[in-house]
Amino acid sequence: MDFASLSYGLAAAPSLSTSDTSKTAGSLGTTLSSASLSRAAPKPSILPTSRPAAVNDPGYITVEPDGRDDVTFRDRLLQAIKGFFDTFQANSEEQTQRALASIEDSVSAAEQSGEPFFVQFRVTSVEVTLAEEGDQDGGFASIRQLGLEIAVARDGKVEAADTKVLDLAGQSVGLTAEQIRAGLSKPNFERRDTGTQSSERATKRLEAAQASLDRVTQVQDALKAYRGGDIAPLQKFFESGGSGVANPLGSLTSLLPSRGAISIDA
Repeated sequence: MDFASLSYGLAAAPSLSTSDTSKTAGSLGTTLSSASLSRAAPKPSILPTSRPAAVNDPGYITVEPDGRDDVTFRDRLLQAIKGFFDTFQANSEEQTQRALASIEDSVSAAEQSGEPFFVQFRVTSVEVTLAEEGDQDGGFASIRQLGLEIAVARDGKVEAADTKVLDLAGQSVGLTAEQIRAGLSKPNFERRDTGTQSSERATKRLEAAQASLDRVTQVQDALKAYRGGDIAPLQKFFESGGSGVANPLGSLTSLLPSRGAISIDA
């Protein structure tokens, strides 16, 4: 190629002005900034307002108003709930009545609607994080307690508004509507306590936890003695001590059918 042809080619090549460069860089910067913001701010997860419900769900104890016997629906519901509380303590009539009262409005509304419905409940756990006022990330203690999740199901689902979470005294554990929604599809619920509220509730939870640990220790000691050939402590625990349950073997077997039970011959 001669010098004249090279000169002509350079002259004919498109030029990029300073202003064009600025526009291109600015456009690129805007695009990158938008992409970065898009990645840095993910959409918040939407909590479910309900969960699916089926009468044959093995994860729940279900009571239906099916009318297949002479016992009324509410009597069968009372006996089923009482069986749950009897597993943990004697004389559970008060706890049972509190649990029934907690879902009374939902049951009445379902009955008046004329739609098919049923009641489901299960053993659950509530993890309470204790934190200082203003602490949004961590906490100085965490307490987990057993509880009862009970709900009224209609149209194949359980609404969060028809779900109650109670402690072993049959009283509400104080979850907000958002906390109940967050736990609907999980095996446990979570609550966060801060400040004075944290101190008061912490004392109650620690007392309840200590009582539960005492019962566990009694069972462990009784089982240890049983393995060593001494049946008396375990028999005493089942008949009158520890749990204080009138028919502990039946209650435990109904709630934990896969665990079996120890047979004690007097």
